[in-house]
Amino acid sequence: MNDLVFIKGKQAVCDSIQVAEKFGKRHAEVLYAIEGRPCSCGGKGCPKCNYRGYQQRGLLMDLGDVATSQLLVDDEDRSQQQLNLGVCATSQLPQMFKKVRYIHPQNKQEYRKYLLNRDGFTLLAMGFTGQEALIWKLRYIQAFNLMEQTLLQHQSPVWSDTRTYQKAIRRQETDTIKLFVEYAESQGSIHADQYYTQFSLLANKAAGITDREMATVQQLNVLAMIENMIARRIEELIAENTPYKEIYQDCKGYVVGFQKYIGTNTGMMFSGQNME
Repeated sequence: MNDLVFIKGKQAVCDSIQVAEKFGKRHAEVLYAIEGRPCSCGGKGCPKCNYRGYQQRGLLMDLGDVATSQLLVDDEDRSQQQLNLGVCATSQLPQMFKKVRYIHPQNKQEYRKYLLNRDGFTLLAMGFTGQEALIWKLRYIQAFNLMEQTLLQHQSPVWSDTRTYQKAIRRQETDTIKLFVEYAESQGSIHADQYYTQFSLLANKAAGITDREMATVQQLNVLAMIENMIARRIEELIAENTPYKEIYQDCKGYVVGFQKYIGTNTGMMFSGQNME
């Protein structure tokens, strides 16, 4: 769910390319809905566009017209509500629809796309109809809700204190992993330094985390428990002269068992990568 919405500039946003994919549209169609579709006449008007100067109006065109129409009303006729509407339409456009550039992974060419906040997505999605579109609208709404709750939580002292505590646990675990890497190398491992990453992935997956800076307080607490457990288990097994490969597999089993015990539903799946 949280792959639909991410954080950019301290606000929750979604990506126009992914929106197009989820709603079964070509990205060009989504860009037309946002920007409008120009006519080959260059805005002069011709039979092809019914002399409108464009083939399709876009949200940016409509919002621009709203802002202009409300701000240009004579002062004596303009209500405060109209003024607020015009100012809002003007000031919120950059946040609702932020144009960015990206490199296409196949042809390596640069193209444009948009980052949409909740308001921008809502305006865009109004034009998408059908049962499947409704399902995706609800999924995006839920994703925005979750991400905005996370942002709000991150402003609290509780989150800051919990993250500080988790980092301290992580440093202790890193010291233990360093001892484990040396232990593995003494047994012939030639890629033992990869265990730093492997243990991090192990803990992240168990806690349901992809980005630690975006984790919730609950996830950080679970993460700290898991990392502390891994460190203690490594120390115990090294003291017992357990082969290094068995230590890693044992820790994976321990984490799986812990996850089942606390009842988290993170869909944890381990790759089972072997390292020599």
